[in-house]
Amino acid sequence: MSEVLKMDFGEKVPSVKGKISNIYDQTTGQNNYGDWAIQNIEICDPADPKSKIKVKLFDQQEVPKAWRNKLIYLECVEGDKGMKGIEIAKDTYKLKEGAPPRKMLEVRRDAQISLAEAEAPQPSPAAAPTQPAKASTAANQGEQPAGAAQAQPARPAGKTQEQAFAEGQRHVADAMKFLNRRANAYELVMRAVDYLARRRSDQGRAITPDHFQAICASLYISLDRAGMVDPIPTGVLDKFFASPPAEEGSK
Repeated sequence: MSEVLKMDFGEKVPSVKGKISNIYDQTTGQNNYGDWAIQNIEICDPADPKSKIKVKLFDQQEVPKAWRNKLIYLECVEGDKGMKGIEIAKDTYKLKEGAPPRKMLEVRRDAQISLAEAEAPQPSPAAAPTQPAKASTAANQGEQPAGAAQAQPARPAGKTQEQAFAEGQRHVADAMKFLNRRANAYELVMRAVDYLARRRSDQGRAITPDHFQAICASLYISLDRAGMVDPIPTGVLDKFFASPPAEEGSK
C-alpha cells in the first residue's frame, strides 16, 4: 500500500492488496454503450489503518457490504499494449478550491478483484461437546479420553531435555524448509520479472523500480494461490535448470 501511495497520477498499478475499510452503494444505469456501474470503496494497509486510499470501481460486480474489514486483491491484466485495469487517478470529489487533487485507484472492467481467502477470517469451529466427568477424571490420571489422541501437550510429563531439544530441532528444520520453498519461489518470480524488464527496456519501455516490485508481488501471489509454491524444492535452484540426470544403465 505504501508503494501505491507513492506512485504518480496516470501510473498503472500491477496489483495491490488491502483491507476494505468502507463500502458505498453501487450506482447503475444505461447509456449508448450499454449498461454501466460505478461503486466506491476504501481500502487501507492492514498494518496501518491510517494509510488508505479510495477505490473507484467501473463496471465491476458489486462489492457486498459483507466484505467490509476483509482483505482483497486487485490485479491488472496484461493487454496488447501492456498492463491495464488499474491506475492512479485524481479524486476531485468535494475538493476545496486551490487544494491539490487526492489520489485514488481507478479500477476498470478488465481488472480482477477477489478476496484474499488465505488471510480472510475463518469460520469459528463448532464447540466441542463437554466430556463426561468420568473422562475428565481419566485425563487427570494421565489417560487419553476417547477422541483425544491428537491433543498432545506442548511438553508432556516425563519428556527429557534431550527429547525436548530434538523436537525443537525438528520444528526449526520444518520452518526452514517452509521458508526456503518460498524463497525459491520468489527467486523464480524475480528471474521472470528480470526477463520482462530486459525485454521492455529493449523496446524502450523500461519499468520503474516500483513497478518491478509490484509485478514481483503480483506474480508471487498468483503462484501461491495456484498451489505451486509448496511443491518447489528447498535446494539450490540452478541444478534444476540443468539437464536431468541420466537413468542408471543408460549410455
